[in-house]
Amino acid sequence: MRNPFTPRSLPLILAGRDADLSLIDQVLTPVAVTRQPAEGAVVLHGVRGIGKTSILRAAATRAASEQGLTAVWTSAAKGQSYLPALATSIRRTLESSGIVAPGTWSLDEIGVNLGPVKATARRNRQKPVPHPEFNVGAVEEMLRSASTLCAEHGGARGGGMLLLMDEMQAASRADLAILLNALQNISHDQQGAPPFAFVAAGLPSVRGAITSAATFGERTAFRSIKSLDQDATRLALVETARESGVSLSNEAIDLLWSTTQGYPFFVQLYGFHTWAAASLSKKKIITLADAQRGVATAQNDVNELFAARLSAAAKAERAMMTAIAQLGGDEPVKRLDLADALGKSTQSISSVRSQLIDKAVLTEEERGYIQFTLPGFAQYVLEQA
Repeated sequence: MRNPFTPRSLPLILAGRDADLSLIDQVLTPVAVTRQPAEGAVVLHGVRGIGKTSILRAAATRAASEQGLTAVWTSAAKGQSYLPALATSIRRTLESSGIVAPGTWSLDEIGVNLGPVKATARRNRQKPVPHPEFNVGAVEEMLRSASTLCAEHGGARGGGMLLLMDEMQAASRADLAILLNALQNISHDQQGAPPFAFVAAGLPSVRGAITSAATFGERTAFRSIKSLDQDATRLALVETARESGVSLSNEAIDLLWSTTQGYPFFVQLYGFHTWAAASLSKKKIITLADAQRGVATAQNDVNELFAARLSAAAKAERAMMTAIAQLGGDEPVKRLDLADALGKSTQSISSVRSQLIDKAVLTEEERGYIQFTLPGFAQYVLEQA
C-alpha cells in the first residue's frame, strides 16, 4: 500500500487553510466578475515547511476551476534573474493552455513580443547588449497583453490571468522594483487594464523586501502563515490516512500532535514514518505503538536536520542560539532580553541575528521578538550545549 504522507512534496490533504484561501478568493473573485485588475496583491509569508507553497498551489487550482483564471506559476531563485524566468513561464502557460500557438509568443532581444503587441525598452543601439534588459514598461506590457489573451480565451466564462510567485524573497531588489512598479501601474488602471491578479509567497523577510522595493507594498495584503492548530492537525492526519482506507487511534493522533505541534512539514514527516511502521498489509488501523515507532524513526531524520544547522553555525551564532533556547525554548524571545543575556547591546547583536534569519534558523514574526523556525530545535540546542 502506497504511503500517502508526503514530507517532500505537496500534501494529499490541505487542512486548516480555509481562511488563507478565502482571503485569496476575495481578491480573485472580483477580477473574474468585473474583468478588471485586482486593486492590490496578496503575499503569504512564513518560515520554511509551513505550507506556503501548498496554499499557492491550491489557490491556482481554485482560480482555474472557480474563477476561470489562467494561473501562471513562477518561483524566484537566489542569484538568478527572475524576469526572464517570468517571461518563459508566461509563454509556456499560454502555449500549454492553447491560448497561443507554440512559437508565436516570445521575447526578442530587449523587446517583448506578444503577438500583435510589441513593447521595446530604450537602449543605446551603438553599444551591443549581450542579454535582454527589462524595464517597467516592457514588463507591464508583457503582463497586460498576456492577461488580455487569457481573458479573450476565457470567453463568456470570464477569465484573465493570475500570476503566482513562490520564494519571492529570493528575487533581486532590482527585479522586485521593476515587477512591483509594473503591477502598480496595472492596478491603478481600473478602466483600461485587463483582468489580472498577483499572489505570492516568501519567507518573513519578504515584507521588508517588498516595501523597500516599491510603494506597491503599501497596497499589499500580507498574510502570516502559522502552524496548524490541534483540530487541523488531526484532520490532516485522519483524512490523509482515510484516503487509503486506514484509520488512526486517538492515542496515535495525540502523540503525533504533541510531537509535531502542527508544523506542516513535521506532520507529513512523522505521519510518513508512522505509516511505514504500521505493517498495514495485515490491519487497517494505526495504533499508539505504531506511532511510537514512527516518531522514533522520524526523530532521527529531524536530529540530522538539527545537527546540520548547528554544525554550520559560527561561534557567535551558536552562542545566540543557546541563549535563545535558554530564554524561551521554542517560544518568541524579546530582542532586548537576548542582548542582556549575551551581555551586548541590541545594535551589536543585529548582524548575527540577521545572519541566522537569512539562514532560516530564526524568524521575526513580531517586531522586537525572535524565535526558532523549527519546533524542537531549542531542546536540541540545549542538549548539545
